[in-house]
Amino acid sequence: MRSLTKRNGCIGVAALCLLIAPLAPNAQADYTESVIFDQDEPYHVIDEIRGHVASGADMAGMRVTVTFTDGASEAVTWEATVDDSGQAVGTGWLLSQTGDTWNWYGKPWTLMNISAKAIREVELDGSPDDAPEEQLDTVFDRTWGGDPDPGTEGSEKGGNFEGCGALPDVAVVATYDEPVMLAEADVPVFDVYRFLRIRFMDDCGLGSGQTLQFLADTDVVPAPGAVVLGMIGLGMIGRVRKRFA
Repeated sequence: MRSLTKRNGCIGVAALCLLIAPLAPNAQADYTESVIFDQDEPYHVIDEIRGHVASGADMAGMRVTVTFTDGASEAVTWEATVDDSGQAVGTGWLLSQTGDTWNWYGKPWTLMNISAKAIREVELDGSPDDAPEEQLDTVFDRTWGGDPDPGTEGSEKGGNFEGCGALPDVAVVATYDEPVMLAEADVPVFDVYRFLRIRFMDDCGLGSGQTLQFLADTDVVPAPGAVVLGMIGLGMIGRVRKRFA
């Protein structure tokens, strides 16, 4: 497991990582974040990554689950709205994104808590097991500077979770979970993941009336049937979820 910690205007990197970079100038001293990349099994196996340019609209079908500090939770399906925008709207909360998710373009996600309760965790599942066969899946593409370059074939340059804008006074741990690997590969590259979990570590969580903006790159994955379009027996091909025991 690899981790990246950002605190008080700078990034402190675990021994396995070499990246050191300054925090954005608009970051507040009381906001801290750590980013964790889980390399444990199970692995999420796909046929290909179709597009490394993904917008809010492209992520339709993603499952967003919000858990509150009182233990209650709510799962909502992400929907495309207008043009290149998308959102998940829950009871007293909203998560939205517009434009290319790649961090360099600065198109942030916006999480708004307008409920009377505090949010403990937000889980983004880009590939729900019960998704329709025709749905494009979403995967979360982290910053990658290793070998192979630029990472899993089709993913191109990624971008880690990173808080931006007017940051609330909270401690955040963002975890990339269930590494994605191509069916033709022996092991994952560990640059692309099925889940992104954002957890607020403070006792108060993300409080009522607070907003968190963040950057996090995504790619899109075709349904298995789309990969073999035109093959005999297409109608017999279902949605396959392979996992390693």
